[in-house]
Amino acid sequence: MRRLLGVIALLAIAALPFFVTSRVAAVDIFNNCSSGATVNQAGGCSDCNTKATSTTVCKEIAAQNADGSNPVIKVIKIIINVVSFVAGVAAVIGLAVSALRMILASGDSNAITSARSGMIYSLVGIAIVVFAQVIVRYVLKAVN
Repeated sequence: MRRLLGVIALLAIAALPFFVTSRVAAVDIFNNCSSGATVNQAGGCSDCNTKATSTTVCKEIAAQNADGSNPVIKVIKIIINVVSFVAGVAAVIGLAVSALRMILASGDSNAITSARSGMIYSLVGIAIVVFAQVIVRYVLKAVN
C-alpha cells in the first residue's frame, strides 16, 4: 500500500508541469518608457505602480494582476485540487471497502465494528476535504 501511494504521488508530481501554464512577458530592450519614466532593473518602467502603464511590460503586469492569473496562485490552486482529488478518491474507496467489509461480516460483531469505524473515518475524510476546499478557495479569493 505504501508503494502504491508513493507511485501515485510520484506520478502526480511528474504530471504537474503539464497542468501549470503561465504567460511570459517580453522585456522592452529598447527602453521605450513613456513620459520620461526610467527603466528599472527588471526591465520594466519605474512607473508600473502608478496609473501610467503605457509600455508593454507594464500592461502585461497590470493585465496579470487584473485577471487573477498570478502564476503562484495558479500553482497553489492546482496543487490543492490534485491533493483534494486524491484524498477524496481515497476516502470514497475507503467508504466502499468498509461497506463491503460490513456486508461480508456474516454477523461477526468485531468485523462489523471495524467496518463501521472505517466508514466513519472515510466520511470524516470526505468532510475534511470539502471544508478544506472551501477554506482554500475563500483564502485565495481574499488574496486575489
